[in-house]
Amino acid sequence: MPVANEDEPLLSNSKSCNVWCDSSKVIVQDEHELTGEVLPEVSEQFTLQWLKEEAEEEDVVRVMTQLLAARPELEASLLTAINACQVGMRTLQRKSTWPSFFDPGMEHQEEVLEDRPTDVPRLRFTTCSYFVGEEEEKVEIEVTRSGNLNYPSKVHLHTNDLSAKAGVNYVPESRMLVFKPGVDSITVSVTLIASDEWSPTLEFEVILESSSTANAELDVYGRCARVKIDDKDAFPSNVVDVRKLSKSLSWEHLRQALENAPLLILMSEYLKLNFRNDTVRRGTIKMLMALQCHHLYGILRLFLSVLLVDKVFKGGEEFPSEPPQSLSDFLHSRPGMLVCVMCGMLVPFAFLHYLDYVSMTWRVGGASRAQLLSALVRRLLHYDVSSRIDIKQGAEIMAMSKDVEDIVQNGYMGVLEIISHLQNLATVLAYQVISRLILQEPISPWSIAPLAVHPILLALFAVCRRSATIHVQQAENVERASLVSQMQSVTLNNTIIRNLGGVAKAIDQFERGIASFNASCINTMQVMKNNMYFANWMGLVMLAAYTLVGGLEVVDGKMRMGIFLADITLFTQINITWSMICSRGVEINSILPGLERVVILMNLPTDLPDRRKLLRHLVSASRGMRSIMETNSPEKRLHLDDLPLFLKGPLIEFSVKSQQGEFFIRKVALQLSGELYIHQGEFIALVGLHGHGKSSILKMFGGELLPGEGNLPGFFVPPHLRVLHVGTEPGLFHGTLYDNLIFGVAEGAHRDDADRERVKHICQLLALPEEILALLDVPDKLCWDQVLSHTQQAKLGLARALVANPDVLLLHKPAMPYDDRTSHMVLEVIKSHVKNHGVGYAKKPLMRSPRTCIFTSSKRYGLQLADRIYLIGPTGLIQEVQAEDVTEGMLA
Repeated sequence: MPVANEDEPLLSNSKSCNVWCDSSKVIVQDEHELTGEVLPEVSEQFTLQWLKEEAEEEDVVRVMTQLLAARPELEASLLTAINACQVGMRTLQRKSTWPSFFDPGMEHQEEVLEDRPTDVPRLRFTTCSYFVGEEEEKVEIEVTRSGNLNYPSKVHLHTNDLSAKAGVNYVPESRMLVFKPGVDSITVSVTLIASDEWSPTLEFEVILESSSTANAELDVYGRCARVKIDDKDAFPSNVVDVRKLSKSLSWEHLRQALENAPLLILMSEYLKLNFRNDTVRRGTIKMLMALQCHHLYGILRLFLSVLLVDKVFKGGEEFPSEPPQSLSDFLHSRPGMLVCVMCGMLVPFAFLHYLDYVSMTWRVGGASRAQLLSALVRRLLHYDVSSRIDIKQGAEIMAMSKDVEDIVQNGYMGVLEIISHLQNLATVLAYQVISRLILQEPISPWSIAPLAVHPILLALFAVCRRSATIHVQQAENVERASLVSQMQSVTLNNTIIRNLGGVAKAIDQFERGIASFNASCINTMQVMKNNMYFANWMGLVMLAAYTLVGGLEVVDGKMRMGIFLADITLFTQINITWSMICSRGVEINSILPGLERVVILMNLPTDLPDRRKLLRHLVSASRGMRSIMETNSPEKRLHLDDLPLFLKGPLIEFSVKSQQGEFFIRKVALQLSGELYIHQGEFIALVGLHGHGKSSILKMFGGELLPGEGNLPGFFVPPHLRVLHVGTEPGLFHGTLYDNLIFGVAEGAHRDDADRERVKHICQLLALPEEILALLDVPDKLCWDQVLSHTQQAKLGLARALVANPDVLLLHKPAMPYDDRTSHMVLEVIKSHVKNHGVGYAKKPLMRSPRTCIFTSSKRYGLQLADRIYLIGPTGLIQEVQAEDVTEGMLA
């Protein structure tokens, strides 16, 4: 390919003009106007017409070379569009050669497809998922229109909060989209709001309202798109970014990095992160105010007790002997003062009761817990392959079931309790000063000594005991994690254990784990008990000393009895308060290992950056393919339903590193050659021996295995299609059987998809017995892998996929569990799904788009039902073969 000189004009021109191309426009300039005069820009239509009809090959090459030099990021999408253009031409020229085929049990569905109306356009988002980085300023949402574009259409679009909040994470958008005649797409920009604070993967929805639609109909699954914002900040903050301290983003290296990170600072950063939550912050302030009311009530009780002892009980001539004649006289009498004391005890207590009752709705602990649990689940579902492999067994369960609860209750709530106790001590100090001033008593150093001595001694004790405390806590956490891993292993592998006769071995191993865990718990409890008793001993010694010194002053008449008794109460309260602070401090210290585990799980890498690159490539390529295929003949326009799926010579790479990252445990690199082109609405079979790449191809189409950046030009799946990837194991979860079968139906989708009669009809097509159909109405939630046979589970897994009615269905060896007759029946039902745009619908499928299925096969029987068959050879060569040419040696 000749390379253009950047100093030369891009195009040699038969019309005596120079054309320059920058990243956004083409400017044509006549030779006689090279005098500095500003000329108008040539329209895009004129430029395209010139390139298509008059430009020579060398001119086009020069334009493309300069364009790629200015915009190198367009290379992948441009190559994809060029590759797909060839397929698009085949798509426009091909005629359907499928034989007549009917959905068993449904009438005249073949005629439905022929009568499908084309006058009403269909609106949908280009893709139902958008991935965007928080550092980006905006995300562009594209709404496409297919069908008859000769008339205007309109629909209202608006955003809706999920975990992302309008005004905080993005600027809300609400507008009416008006499609002019001939316009097939409109792009809407939603502005994002950047923040340096950590947040989990945030999401918001963009919705097309069906009630506002005019001259168009909304696609059932394409009327809503989710935008996922990937946050690059570290958890809990960038102050302690363990990812920068780590050699690699692996579990072991992150753990080693945390050993060098100050865990107390890590804890403080989490506390600040939690406090930034609006719900938590408001609830925290209210809770501290409520707790302060409790402390003030305690001081009020002390004043009332002094009043009772020194004024009411010991008072004499102060009270009149005559009966009270008025309310004022009654309040200054002994009975009146007793009534006042009683009211002073009861009325504030009723108010405190109300505050404590209302505080349950402030959601401090609930919001904190929800924030962490939601973030963990979002990270877990978006981990990349290396992270999923690297996670310690049982770590997610430990984090969600124990660590989060400890971090919230013993961490954030524990800090609030310590702050409350410090408020109490400050209130006590204020009482000691104010009460002496009111009662005109001297302030004794003994009365305030505990407030000064306690914190100093406790701090010294904490420093001396910190090492031993952390050691036993870490040992307990290791044993706990090991026990959880054993529990998870027994739960997931109980069938294997029983089948292989390993019950006794599993029980012995589990009991040894319990014994080790119990021993570590005993060591931890002993150390913690000694830690807490230190504060009790210290407070008791001070109380005994003050009892002796203060008692002597009361005996000598230097101190009032009421003040002495109040001081004894305060000493006891101070002792209890410092004991609680010490206990809470120990509990806060005990959550550090759990916080370490949560921090690692929050900072492991996800696949969101790779998915963002892939999706943008697919959206850009889809837009380019539709524009490239536009001609003056509307019937030759490439619509959404015409866009193909293709794979061209990918390099499939898969590697597993050791946890230390020093070597590869397994590394696979499979270079495929040839082309795999699939038109929407086709039933495609992949055959070949083990290890040649059949499953990897399905995983790439299904999004489970992401193509590397170098594979993007040769990979395309229309981004608007719903793709469902089904493995060899059915994977029925604990729940009702009906909930299992409608799991693939998106929330808010068309009601017909999850209709109970349709679900039963699909099960009947797959020849499931009546006893299984009856279980669809049973509300019991069971472990169905223990109830049903393997064959029944396989059929139900396929039924679930058909109920979901995806645009593209990817199946790993769907006929493998059955005999030849049943295999043929199963493939016929799948073929019916492809041919009739879904199975089990009683109404005409007026708006359903084509259905595509790609499956791998290890049997020759039933391959004749496939529209085309591709063989993946031992050298990675992809080639199309005929059913009669497939031999047993090609199957595995």
